[in-house]
Amino acid sequence: MTGWKEEEQKYKLIKRRPDVRVHFETGKSEDFTFVQASYLALKHHKDIQAIFRRDAHTDQMTFRKQKLEAHHPGRLQGLCDMPGIKLLGEIHPNDIRQGKVGDCWLLSAISALSEFPGAVSKLFNKTGNMLQLRDLPADEPRMYTVTLYDPKTLDPVDTEVDERLCVQTDGSLLGARPGLNGSLWPCYVEKAVAILCGGWDEIVGGDCCKGWRMLTGCNDLYEFRGMSKMWRCLRSTVSQTMVESDWPDVGGGGSAGSRCNEAEMFERMCVWDAEDFIMGAATEGSSDRNLKDGIVDNHGYTVISCLQRVAGTEHDLIKIRNPWGKTEFTKGVWRDGGPGWRQNPKVFETCKPDTANDGVFWMSRDEFFQYFKTFYLCAKSMTDFKQVAREAQTAM
Repeated sequence: MTGWKEEEQKYKLIKRRPDVRVHFETGKSEDFTFVQASYLALKHHKDIQAIFRRDAHTDQMTFRKQKLEAHHPGRLQGLCDMPGIKLLGEIHPNDIRQGKVGDCWLLSAISALSEFPGAVSKLFNKTGNMLQLRDLPADEPRMYTVTLYDPKTLDPVDTEVDERLCVQTDGSLLGARPGLNGSLWPCYVEKAVAILCGGWDEIVGGDCCKGWRMLTGCNDLYEFRGMSKMWRCLRSTVSQTMVESDWPDVGGGGSAGSRCNEAEMFERMCVWDAEDFIMGAATEGSSDRNLKDGIVDNHGYTVISCLQRVAGTEHDLIKIRNPWGKTEFTKGVWRDGGPGWRQNPKVFETCKPDTANDGVFWMSRDEFFQYFKTFYLCAKSMTDFKQVAREAQTAM
């Protein structure tokens, strides 16, 4: 940090032992270095509570009847004190990491939306244009305006939130954690949804359709349920109930009450993916504390892509993300580092799987239908939001 004032440059050698080695699977060895650092990402105001404008909600927010505190990220209060803190960066599903609220349905919906970066930046349009948003947060505390949609009327609702994030009395963050790259936008979107719904307790439990209705204002929302290898179609209404429905015209259509088998359902999923529709899935079960082969019971996931006969092979694959940002499928040849990738180099080249424990994993078509019995669809093409993102990047 040579550009900093000399009195602000501090470093300390903790310990160095040249004889310590870390051994990798490759057989090579490297020197081990331990670095400890703390950062002041934003200007630290000693009397910050007195100089910034609060929103109308944060100070009154509770969770499970417990009063919450609120801390400022990046200002030496223990939240996201890291270089690179930002409101919006290279918007990506991996920005989303679920916190302590049982709102996997919402975080899955947000994660799916982030596949289309322009749709995320649109939520902050009332805060500033894209170039202005890229410069936030700033040294001076500020407000963010998040535009959502009333889940009953679908009318747009502008919700003002200040920069503070809710923490529990032990100082731990309650909601979504900032992205590993310092992105804060998921935290403020979740906070705005909690406010719109009436508080943190009101967003415990739900489904992706409810999330997409508030995030996009779209009412073409579907839930597909599988039983005995056959799938049926239901539609989500503004009263947040599910009713038997005609199948979406895109993908083949079908009358209410008709069923399709797993192969036909997967073909429809691939068409919806190609149309840039937003997709999600959920598992059965009673508790998200139970896992089977790394798949969490009673839990919502983001469906990122569906690929049929990948690279000209017979393999049908689905890319999925856990909103926890960790805990992945541990079985099958397409798991992270699984043998399927080595045995099928063309599939590997097409899918480019990452072995990081980031919640993203691949499954075969048959495996997907074995573990997931609910599929969600927001039948709204998001292609234009891809273009918005590209234009914004060019402008930068």
